[in-house]
Amino acid sequence: MSIEIRQGERVPVPCKVGPGAFPDEYLITVDTAEGEISGFINTVQVDENSDGAFIRGVVLGVMEDRISIKLPGSFFTTSGIAHFYRKMLNAAQ
Repeated sequence: MSIEIRQGERVPVPCKVGPGAFPDEYLITVDTAEGEISGFINTVQVDENSDGAFIRGVVLGVMEDRISIKLPGSFFTTSGIAHFYRKMLNAAQ
């Protein structure tokens, strides 16, 4: 079952976490509809629990099969706007 996601809503986005260049940051990798993106984020912006690590992004747009989300942090190859298939986010809900 798919959870309803609305524009403007903050949603958890799964990510992989590694050490950053400074003690107060992580290097994160996020799987998107276009492939993986990586960048740095402040450690306080990452939620970790038994299901993994998540960052909270803001939904910019909702299409039938994809969702556009503005991610926090500083990414190497994008401005932080990424697209996700619904199934990529359902596990994090």
